[in-house]
Amino acid sequence: MVLAQKTFSVRKNIHGKDGAPALTLAVIPSQLIFDTDESGAILTKVLSANTAKVGLYDGQTEVTAEKYNITPVNCTATLANGVLTITSVTKDAYSGRVDITAIYKGKTRVGSVAFNVNANHVYKAKFEAQEKAVEAIASDTAVKEDGSLLSKAYSMFKMLSDKIRLFVTDGLKKAGIEITSDSVNLMGNKVKVTNNDKEASLFENGKLNANLIDAKKIVAEGVKAQTIDAENATFKNVNVEGDIKAKTGKIGGFDITNFSLINDDVKEWYWYESPGIKIINNNIGKYAGIGFCEPSGVGLESVAKFFSNIKGPTVNEFMPNVAVHISASGANAGKNTAIRIEAGTIEGFRLKVKRVESETYYIDKMDTFLVNRADSADWYLPSDCEDGQSFYIVPSARRSLTIHTADGDRLTSERGDTDRKLEGAYIHQFVYDAENHYWYWGWQN
Repeated sequence: MVLAQKTFSVRKNIHGKDGAPALTLAVIPSQLIFDTDESGAILTKVLSANTAKVGLYDGQTEVTAEKYNITPVNCTATLANGVLTITSVTKDAYSGRVDITAIYKGKTRVGSVAFNVNANHVYKAKFEAQEKAVEAIASDTAVKEDGSLLSKAYSMFKMLSDKIRLFVTDGLKKAGIEITSDSVNLMGNKVKVTNNDKEASLFENGKLNANLIDAKKIVAEGVKAQTIDAENATFKNVNVEGDIKAKTGKIGGFDITNFSLINDDVKEWYWYESPGIKIINNNIGKYAGIGFCEPSGVGLESVAKFFSNIKGPTVNEFMPNVAVHISASGANAGKNTAIRIEAGTIEGFRLKVKRVESETYYIDKMDTFLVNRADSADWYLPSDCEDGQSFYIVPSARRSLTIHTADGDRLTSERGDTDRKLEGAYIHQFVYDAENHYWYWGWQN
């Protein structure tokens, strides 16, 4: 049985702007092995021959740390000129480590080097001694007629057996393995893994070593499972490319139902709790909202609101300020309706007025209310207009204005004129009949 937490964390280096690794503390190798003599002593020459190189790298360039701190565990150690040397090992300690902290330009990086004591020579010497003791006892052992050993001999064998069992289990425990009557336990901080001739701890601080995990592959395989229940998990700073499909569920207070966003939870007068979709840019004065929109005045709640209050330089003729652009086309004649008012009225209705200074002017289909400013002028109505196309025209007092139709169109009169001279400060209205190619015309004071 492996004792470890059920969760693990995955870490990676902090990268610089150009994609290269930033500040990194490298310790090579990450683990040292010390041999002993038959008495269990680690020779000084063994310690001095097994060292680790410590280097601090800014990207690919080695730099000098402003300060190094080392914290030895079960040993004493020194760090000089980039070389870490363990000078002594605590008695009866079979493993340990040295934690290293480097400080450079206000940034801190940590690393460590672990060590294990190879006590094979000690174990071999003790087993040989025990073997000789057993042989000596066996040569002096008497056997009863029933085949049992004399009590003295049995006691000696029992004592040796207990010593061997205790010696083995104690040695294994020091090495990170604990054997009980019903399980085998691994001490996470002492279990090492060799991969590509490099050793690393299987566990760090009670957690599985993230450097031994292919995190991308694990996540990718999990995503490929198709259905993932995140149990109300929170994700931050997520970039998504491609399609996001949702046939059911909730988003921003809306229920996703039949390819629609619906909210029927708001009851009675709690209209201010109703969700809405809003696109707002206060810096340039743009607002588009659908759903619940803030009141434009007392009691003026709306299901849609569009503002275009441009801030900054005045808009010129080449960039008109349009809050809502609506169009309907493609259906049979008379079936294209851009705005249909089922009920209610229009408040604040205003026509766009254009004052024309030129003597010759071709009326645009987007024109609405035109005022003549020239003493004498000729204006031309547009061609291929839709049913109901309307214009309001004011010739102005003491000025002469002649209206001309496009080819194929006529003004409604007994003669079917194609031009009409207008005078006076009256409002003349022209409405187009697309079926008969007539311009209906009338005027009022």
